[in-house]
Amino acid sequence: MIMLTRLQKITIFIVKTISLSSIIVANAENLDTITSEDNQKFIDWVEPGSFTTLYGDNIDNLSCGRFIEPNLSIFDSKIDILSSPLNITADSSGNSSENEVLLKGNVQITQGQRLLRADKALLNNKSRKVELEGNITFREPGIVIAGERADISLASSEMTMTKAQYVIHDSSLSGTAMRLTRNSSGNLAIENATYTNCRPHSSGWQLVTSKINISDDENTASVKNAKLKINDTTIFYFPYLKLPTSNKRATGILMPSINMSQTNGLDIAQPFYLNLAPNYDIIFTPRFVEHRGSGFGAKIRHINKWSRNELVGSIIFNDKRTSESHLADTDYVLANDNRYEVAFSHLGAFSENFLSYIDYTGVSDARYIRDLGNFTLDEISLSNLTQTSRLQYKKNNWLYTISTLDFQSLIDSHENHYSVLPAIAAAGEYKLDNSLNILMSHKLSSFHHSDAKSIEGERLDLDYSVSWTKSNHSGYLRPEFLISHRSYELRNISEINSKQKITTPVFSLKGGFSLEKLIAKTTLQTLETDFFYLNSPKKDQHNLHNFDTKERSLSYDLLFENDHFIGGDRISNDERMSIGITSRLIGLDSHDEKVILRVAKSYYPNGMQHSLARQLAQLSTDTNKKTMTAIDLKAKFNENLHVDILSIKSSLASKRSKKSVTFRYNKDGNKIFNLGYRKSNDFQANGFSQSLSDEIEQLDFSLLLPVSEKMNFIGRWYHDLSNNQELEAFAGLEFSSCCWSAAILARRSIDIKYHNDFETIDPKLKNSIILKLELKGIGSTGKKLDRILKQSIFGY
Repeated sequence: MIMLTRLQKITIFIVKTISLSSIIVANAENLDTITSEDNQKFIDWVEPGSFTTLYGDNIDNLSCGRFIEPNLSIFDSKIDILSSPLNITADSSGNSSENEVLLKGNVQITQGQRLLRADKALLNNKSRKVELEGNITFREPGIVIAGERADISLASSEMTMTKAQYVIHDSSLSGTAMRLTRNSSGNLAIENATYTNCRPHSSGWQLVTSKINISDDENTASVKNAKLKINDTTIFYFPYLKLPTSNKRATGILMPSINMSQTNGLDIAQPFYLNLAPNYDIIFTPRFVEHRGSGFGAKIRHINKWSRNELVGSIIFNDKRTSESHLADTDYVLANDNRYEVAFSHLGAFSENFLSYIDYTGVSDARYIRDLGNFTLDEISLSNLTQTSRLQYKKNNWLYTISTLDFQSLIDSHENHYSVLPAIAAAGEYKLDNSLNILMSHKLSSFHHSDAKSIEGERLDLDYSVSWTKSNHSGYLRPEFLISHRSYELRNISEINSKQKITTPVFSLKGGFSLEKLIAKTTLQTLETDFFYLNSPKKDQHNLHNFDTKERSLSYDLLFENDHFIGGDRISNDERMSIGITSRLIGLDSHDEKVILRVAKSYYPNGMQHSLARQLAQLSTDTNKKTMTAIDLKAKFNENLHVDILSIKSSLASKRSKKSVTFRYNKDGNKIFNLGYRKSNDFQANGFSQSLSDEIEQLDFSLLLPVSEKMNFIGRWYHDLSNNQELEAFAGLEFSSCCWSAAILARRSIDIKYHNDFETIDPKLKNSIILKLELKGIGSTGKKLDRILKQSIFGY
């Protein structure tokens, strides 16, 4: 216990000598303190098992622990620390003079949201500095520093401390230092230091460096002469490194990307991030590809009040293997050996009613993405790149649009797409009080082709519809009457065929009803019936030129849609009746749909009257092929196990079909098992799919399986049974701890090389090894690996 008489003497001394009316001396027994027992551990570190007991709720589901800043009631709520009252307590005072006072035992100094604690303190009245010794703790919001000896200025925030520990809470950064200096701006200079995002005293990563400068204004840490250590083993040396200390953007060096493949050899890219302004930045990435050459990439992002823009580009100079990439196509000639890719995206809103959009991607040659991209199956199977732009203006009930659409073919010597330069559209919608809905659509498109001899021209699309909808909780009914008109003015064709047109009325009726039944205390069963009737007069559309139209992919919903086409060159003109039954099992406790079974069938009384390739006369002879059947089952046995089964079969002239079975098990993302089978002849012909087979039958198996607490096995086997061709196979290991992770993947994937004979290919497997190292708090080298795993393993 402290003696009141001694404490009164201290009070008089401080008030008289420092002459600050804001100084208050309080009884130490009434203050929250940090005990010396807490200092024996790393400051503010809380083990995961203590979260609930200390803070009421389990705020972290990981088994890693974390730094948590205590909520001390001694902190004053005032923001300006220097203008806040000064509160000083101690067990006793020692020898004092006119300018100095010595405090001993549980010394605690608070000023606003600043806390100082030590075993001993010497306060200088003239300089307003404090010399502290023994179990020192310096704390301000977001940071705490502990050490053995410190010199601190109460007039500013300057401080020098030896044998220090420091913690920055927001970024969970911590470390030690032989000497730590803090200036009045809050910036830290740390000498002979360590720097880590890992658990204290763990075997994770840390930077051991001669000097670290941590800027509070820029939220960065500049590190000089740093050794990167994992498990106390040095694995890399950085002469200079600049790292973020918060989630805010900051200029610095990002983690490199390192990959290795059979065709490219070692592939290293080192990104540099430049935070030029709050609304724009640049990532500049020099790149070295062992078997091809050197180059760089850049990403520029810009945001203003009305738009968001991004420009991305990359180039490899004087590619050593350019000729090998195009040996298969003797017609293909590269202007030079510099190979590049450029992409631009824009999303703008000049006002609430005026919108703009651009999405452009272009490459120097058709093989660039397959040779120098990420080697994902999506990229390998690309047949073209889309280049589009759009301006939209909305006023009252009308939407006005002007747009362009172009393509760059990724199939050497084959350019099968039309460009739309431009398309002008006006669409209006009126919803009347009597449940009538009127739609009016007008679109004029100008089609161009890279081959000057190909048919080009303009197409006018006019669609007018009136529908009426009546619905309640048990059902709905929606009749619709539509008139569709198409007219063409064509070039590079005989004059007699240069003007074409067709007008077709279409009537449809859609409706349904639903019933519910409680089959258990927590399970509700529904029975839903949908019906659809379509009638459109027979009109031969075979002579209409096809600019942009293809048949829709098979799906359950296709049986209940007016049009079987995407694009404007064909109009469904047939008589069709569809009926579907849906039953659901719904868990009332979780509101999850545990089982969904949908069965539907379409009948064509007069056969199918639409096709892209066959004339009406030919189709009319298919009198026995009149149905399309769909079965769709989705079962959710629990939170982890899902099964999907789909079967669609058409006995119409095209005889399209699709079957798939998918089994998925996902235990909180820590244990994943996927098995899928599909068989289909329903795909739009492109260079990749058409060259492999007219029908695909594929088996896809992928998994993520824990080997130990910190290690997982990852793998995939994706096989084309119809061609006995492996599409993708990989196996690897990933290791994950609380602050760093690593992975290695050995992968084989298909490589497509198109020959002059567009119908055949030479599928060649490409081998690669992909590495990933992620230091949490610094960055990751494995973005390419992450993209492959997320695409290949569902639920990863």
